[in-house]
Amino acid sequence: MSDFSGLPELDQKILVYIHKAGPVFPAKLAKRLASDLGEVRSRIQELCKARLLERVTGSEIVFRKDKRNAIRKHRNHTYFTLTRQGKHLLRRADTEIDVNLRPPWLQA
Repeated sequence: MSDFSGLPELDQKILVYIHKAGPVFPAKLAKRLASDLGEVRSRIQELCKARLLERVTGSEIVFRKDKRNAIRKHRNHTYFTLTRQGKHLLRRADTEIDVNLRPPWLQA
């Protein structure tokens, strides 16, 4: 896949969300994007087949707020992150996608 704007809107939102927020599991992603869980799972599978996303391996996951502050968490779900190819695709993207990173309970 070489054209970000050619992807469906949900795929674009998934990629941008993971790029901005870090590794995520499908249920959380569906809630944050206000989308159907089944649809999000199927889109993640397609993005994995296209080698834009990959499963996170290991028993812990690290979230970084900045270079010095990191939060380590034991993985209870299957997390997904961007591949190198996915990161390059986002860098070349000329489209701005607005993704709300705030949790649903904080949104007014």
